[in-house]
Amino acid sequence: MPRVIAAGVRARVRTPAPASIHSARRARASSGALLNAQPRHSARSVRRPSACRASARRRDEAKAQNALDAAVDVDNLGYTEPWAVELVTFWREYAGARDRVVRALVDVGETHREMRDPAQIAIAGDRLRRLLPDIDVCAVFERDPGVLKIEFVAASKRVLELQDVLCSSDMCRDVTGLIERHPQLLLVDDIHAHIERAVAKLASLEPNCDARAVVDEFPELIYRIHSYDYVESLPISIQNMLLDSASEDDTRLEDYERMWDEREAADRERDDFFADDASEWMVDGFWEGPTAD
Repeated sequence: MPRVIAAGVRARVRTPAPASIHSARRARASSGALLNAQPRHSARSVRRPSACRASARRRDEAKAQNALDAAVDVDNLGYTEPWAVELVTFWREYAGARDRVVRALVDVGETHREMRDPAQIAIAGDRLRRLLPDIDVCAVFERDPGVLKIEFVAASKRVLELQDVLCSSDMCRDVTGLIERHPQLLLVDDIHAHIERAVAKLASLEPNCDARAVVDEFPELIYRIHSYDYVESLPISIQNMLLDSASEDDTRLEDYERMWDEREAADRERDDFFADDASEWMVDGFWEGPTAD
């Protein structure tokens, strides 16, 4: 049924809106939908950046601490025991020792407990330096920890005795290097007795040499010679000196007699040893032998 408009009432007719207005409304609606579609950030997601920063900070602090620990470990050469750490510091300050030498001396302390006391080491080291100012105390203690018991007066006497052995009318060799290689010489009761034993041992190995001259030239033989049982086992430099010090005339005479005996023994095996054509050789030591016709 058609709608009837009462008289005197004006009907409100909706006029169509322009297209631009519809477009704006749709844009606002679309934008609101997008905003409503985005998820809200939880409290956990909001705090995440600060947590990451805190974690990174902890990592940096841990790295810094590890670096400090490594530096301390390197400074102590890896030793952790208190006596070893103390020795590392002592040898660096007292003797300016390098790391390799410090490690060797700490290793000596592991087997010789008396080498763990820096005070006792310093006392003995000062005595050594008063005796021989240029001596390498590290080399001495590394080779013979017994030098800790050194007595200044007795050691002074031994140094003078060694100097007499090392010095001749031609030259005077340094006793410091000998002591560094063989610190035991500072502790022996009688230096001259050790020298005589070395001379006797060398003479038994090579009777024709001047054993005393060789020992004077190589004083380390005072100890080393007892480790050799054959001339061939001696160092080449000492073998050469044995040849130089041997009596040349005696050597030639012995070689000649040996060759003569060998030739005579060989000729005795022949049937014609006393043949007439050999008489000239037997008299003059020269024989041409038979000639072919």
